Amino acid sequence: MAICYAALWFYAAKGRRLIAPTADDRLVSGISRSFRPGTLIYAIATLSALISAILAVVLYSLIALLLRRRELGLRPERRARAVTPAGE
Repeated sequence: MAICYAALWFYAAKGRRLIAPTADDRLVSGISRSFRPGTLIYAIATLSALISAILAVVLYSLIALLLRRRELGLRPERRARAVTPAGE
């Protein structure tokens, strides 16, 4: 499912085909960067089920923890950097 969702995102994001012109470039590139390792991790976890069901469960549990670490208090919130006008 994650691989299909990532494929859909990259199709939409390539050349900004299906993304609103007003969308922030940093946000779009950030989403794209976050999908790249996730696709590989999910593929490895899925293939690990061929070796061991327990290994697959452990890997998927680790993925879930990594994705939820901020909500679980394992990763601090990012602070917004103060932006000062040029010349100050």
